Amino acid sequence: MAAVREAWLTASRDLGVRVVTSGCELEDTQGHRHQLVAVVPDFGGERGMAVLDEWDPSLVQLAASQGFGYTVLAASYKNYERALFEDTLSDWQWTGVGQPPLWYTGVPWTD
Repeated sequence: MAAVREAWLTASRDLGVRVVTSGCELEDTQGHRHQLVAVVPDFGGERGMAVLDEWDPSLVQLAASQGFGYTVLAASYKNYERALFEDTLSDWQWTGVGQPPLWYTGVPWTD
């Protein structure tokens, strides 16, 4: 989880996007807190993209119910590679205010 967080922090600096890695949690109706790897606020969902540590259907449902897109990233995201992160963010789609970054293509991986 730490390596993926660090890669997203590098992406934030290099690509000029907001990434939150501290205090990223979802709270369920019983008050339980579920830690996230990161949140990328301007992509994916109304409240951004929640990066999950592992696939958990109840956590996916919780993220979606709170307005987040959600994803579990492969090991290839442990190291920052600009092209991969640009393509990933373009796939997730821009949901931020104003204009997206200049490198953003908006081209999804699937139709």
